[in-house]
Amino acid sequence: MNKFNRVCILGLDGMGYLQLKILLKKLNLPNLREIIGERVVPTSMIPPYTPPSWTTILSGVNLTKHGIIGFQKLVKMRDGLKIKYTSACDVKYPRIFEILALERLKNIVINVPMSYPFRCIPSKRNLIIVSDWASPIQCIWPRKIEKEYKEYLTYPPWQYKRYKDKREYAKRVDEYLKERLNIYLDLLGRDDWNLYTIIFSEIDWINSQ
Repeated sequence: MNKFNRVCILGLDGMGYLQLKILLKKLNLPNLREIIGERVVPTSMIPPYTPPSWTTILSGVNLTKHGIIGFQKLVKMRDGLKIKYTSACDVKYPRIFEILALERLKNIVINVPMSYPFRCIPSKRNLIIVSDWASPIQCIWPRKIEKEYKEYLTYPPWQYKRYKDKREYAKRVDEYLKERLNIYLDLLGRDDWNLYTIIFSEIDWINSQ
């Protein structure tokens, strides 16, 4: 495999346009800074919400086609309507990593909404998946790889209301990110991937506080 034939998708969930410009001033990325500052018009979709937004970005279609409106859905049962959590089984349109996997290209998928349960993702033999923060369990596909990183699969601190002090919460989020980077960077260093897709949710958690 040509290790230079690769693409990395980096997602910053909850990152506002002004926040991005401030961040770029501190990073040595002059080309990206020039593009953001002059030629990019910030846009979003309706609703500007994590589940439909990332599913749209990665599938190329809007929510009327991919079917993801939010983290929850209404399901008609015999005894009336009930609220259930959406999952990978509810995504009605293939995302880019699923399309590439079907073409036998190798993918690493990290913290992408609606990527669990793994049984609903096609061509898993061509995928390494780190479950997203909203998954009922923190896990990695395939299971043999999960064993290598089990100690870093700590519970995501997304429930900011559990923390009384904002600085305490920010510190915990920072600790969590540093723990998870042990997984992310190690997987990035592998030779067997064509597409590496990762979404960081920490900014969104902090902004929600």
